[in-house]
Amino acid sequence: MKTKILYILITIFPVICFSGSIHLESYKPKSKAFALKGIGGNISGVTYNWDTDSYLFIQNNYAFIYEYDASISTLLRTIKIKGSKDTDFEDITYLGQGEYAIVNESNHVLIFNMKRASKGTINLNYKKKSVQQFTLPRPGKSNKGLEGICYSRDEKGGVSFFAVQEDKPKALYMFYRPRHKRDISARWWGELEVFEPFNIKKILKHKLKDLSGCYFSQSTNTLLLLSHESSALVELNERGKIISKLKLKGASQFEGVTINPSGEIVVVSEPNIVRVYKKQ
Repeated sequence: MKTKILYILITIFPVICFSGSIHLESYKPKSKAFALKGIGGNISGVTYNWDTDSYLFIQNNYAFIYEYDASISTLLRTIKIKGSKDTDFEDITYLGQGEYAIVNESNHVLIFNMKRASKGTINLNYKKKSVQQFTLPRPGKSNKGLEGICYSRDEKGGVSFFAVQEDKPKALYMFYRPRHKRDISARWWGELEVFEPFNIKKILKHKLKDLSGCYFSQSTNTLLLLSHESSALVELNERGKIISKLKLKGASQFEGVTINPSGEIVVVSEPNIVRVYKKQ
């Protein structure tokens, strides 16, 4: 059975209500780009944990998660991911209370809790009850799958995920996190309803060459999309219109983005480069 993907204006969903703007054009580099200490390369995503005031970086192919302090200068712990067939993990996002979501290029989203994990390993075999897996439509070409994951949370605590596919074709997927903890797939109609809120390929034509990350700003209810081939970050409103843009410098392959409580934008680039932008 073929997967059905719907194009629906995102404004019809009561969970999402876009407004305001981050005004990316007003951001300037806080300092020079710098390399993460203790990591050789392949950094592909970043998230901020507000409960521990720390940053977590995910490494593709080698399948490691690295946690750094708030200044991104001290490595706090290193965790090896085991149990997953696809180790090409591309992004990570923090959900709260020790829970994280990560994506890989075979278009799987894994949700797990790392609150009690110490230095060592974490088993993310999807068959484990402690790991929930969502299977999204497969990419049209190998190594062109999911690159970013982010989410919006409504007033009742419900979560709407956004996932970006790199290319062939570029895509922005949206789906709601169910209340249950079962693994679900978009391969069969009715299991996981995956939407494309707008035609991102058309919107980004001549704007972004690919998609490598995303971040949903709860404070402004706008969506940020990152491109490593274009070295740019754009902000979208509720109709998919680009309302602000930031050209990124200091590295050549930006792969992940997050925003900290101070409103600073943190972007990461392969092999292991971090750059922080601050609003002027």
